[in-house]
Amino acid sequence: MKALAAAFLLLWGGLHLNAGEVALWGSQDFSGVMHLMELVEDKDNNLTAEAVLQMEGMAPVTQSNLGTSRKVYWTRMKVRNAAPERREYIFANRRTAMDVLDTYVFQEGKLRAFHALGDTRPMEERAYRSFISNFSVHLEAGEGVVIVTRIEAVGPMEIGWTIYTPNDFVLREAVNMAVFGVFLGFIISIILYNYMIYRVVRLRFYLYFILYLIMGLFTQNFSGLYYLFGGWLIPYWVFTHLGFICIALFNTFWHLVTLQFFDLKRRAPIWARIFYAFIIFTGAHVVIFPLAYIWPEMVRIVPYAAIVSGGIITPMVFFFAFWAVYKRYPGAVYFALATVTSKGMFIYFLTNYFFGASSAFFPQYGVLFGVMAGAFFLSTAFSSWLRSMQEESTRLRLEVDEQKKYAMIGSTVGFIAHQWRQPLSRMGSILMNLHSTAEHQPDASVRSIKPALEKLDDSVQFINQTITDIQNLFQEKTGTHQLF
Repeated sequence: MKALAAAFLLLWGGLHLNAGEVALWGSQDFSGVMHLMELVEDKDNNLTAEAVLQMEGMAPVTQSNLGTSRKVYWTRMKVRNAAPERREYIFANRRTAMDVLDTYVFQEGKLRAFHALGDTRPMEERAYRSFISNFSVHLEAGEGVVIVTRIEAVGPMEIGWTIYTPNDFVLREAVNMAVFGVFLGFIISIILYNYMIYRVVRLRFYLYFILYLIMGLFTQNFSGLYYLFGGWLIPYWVFTHLGFICIALFNTFWHLVTLQFFDLKRRAPIWARIFYAFIIFTGAHVVIFPLAYIWPEMVRIVPYAAIVSGGIITPMVFFFAFWAVYKRYPGAVYFALATVTSKGMFIYFLTNYFFGASSAFFPQYGVLFGVMAGAFFLSTAFSSWLRSMQEESTRLRLEVDEQKKYAMIGSTVGFIAHQWRQPLSRMGSILMNLHSTAEHQPDASVRSIKPALEKLDDSVQFINQTITDIQNLFQEKTGTHQLF
């Protein structure tokens, strides 16, 4: 039974041969080895890898993300190849924007390899060309090493190593490229679609939405853009600060979209003032973050800005979205769905990125799919709004056409009344004379009343001609032979 249990554990990818030592068999997520890593803060920035290797009483690692601390840390982890043959293992830090990851591999107290990793270092230092720092270790069966890492970052700090077999790491990179390709293609298609609509309708919230999507592209793809276009020319911290600026613009354009889309200045002045305050807050960061290029300590405001954004602004945005649904504003339902997906993932991003929260409850690509879903629902909200405006325009046009028809009928009746009044008056006068003749001259001959009858006939013919003229007039305008 013990042998079967041991084989079962090996098939699952890990077995702890000794206390505090990670047994490697296959790929292992960081959560499976985190409790076997040790951590120490380098308060005076004077520790060495050899000192950390021999250090006693290091604290166990309890979470992989240390937030934005701007401190220097060292980690230590013992690993051993539990497979029955020689194998290669890839150690990868799962976060980009890690500035320094100086990694020392010791074997039996001697330095076996050194890897100058991190986004401030050339990509040639990495075992595999990837957006994330990585190095490889070849271990014989039963062979073990100690991995000591010095970690430094301007932004949030990820201290953990995820362990892959070469095949699994290549597969991971392929999946990442596919996911980012889908994200990039989807967002670009949404941008082009809404840009074409904007060229026609010239509504300002469409322009703000396009800029919002562009900022979303930048915030999610800065690492890729960096390595593709500036990896050997521009220091990574330039892109790190620029990423913070784009996040601020990302939120600013969202608030501008909300303000313009719902016409809050007219419909809800109080909400308009609230969103103007949000715009001022996020817009101020667009001005403040560039100062970090001159005064790096300005980056320290990022966690406080995240607290305000995640703890105050985002809940207010949620509340407004549901309030708009309650008010039955056109497109409000889809706007609420966009808020839930996009801002919900944004809260996850803030808590995970800045405060070291666990990401176990969300998929690895949750933020990407949140932005995609938010963009889709927001675009759908605009389309719903346009349809409602088209329906309203059609209804108003029909009302105007109906009023025009009644006005035409009224003018026609007035024209008929005007044309018939004189002949009818003449006919009444002739009939009155005939009545008087019949009463006072009963013996009068028919010949004597013939002129009066001819006048009556002329009046009848005039009225008949008037009706014919009106029929011909309507026939020319409507193209039909039936007037009423």
